[in-house]
Amino acid sequence: MSEPRHGAIVRVSFNHPPSGRGPEPKRVEHLQLGISWHVTELLDRWEHPGSPEQTLGKQDLVKWWLLKVSGPLSGDPGKRGEFVMEVSAYGDPSGWSITVEA
Repeated sequence: MSEPRHGAIVRVSFNHPPSGRGPEPKRVEHLQLGISWHVTELLDRWEHPGSPEQTLGKQDLVKWWLLKVSGPLSGDPGKRGEFVMEVSAYGDPSGWSITVEA
């Protein structure tokens, strides 16, 4: 899966569940707006099957999560509620970004 980065730049905090499936997002923070969301449910996930070295410096999608989050609503941060967001990481530039279902 390759596609250009899209969405807002975010910081992601992780849990380390006992399931052995690797870290799972627990909190997402929008760096530019200074707002954050608590992850209430992990709906889906995908990870590039290759090693991290294979995607470094490329615009390949490395990790992707579909999350249900709670906190300020997208489009109306003055209100709180739950909604679904996608969190993605690409090989270049490295870092996390989000998109929100309309």
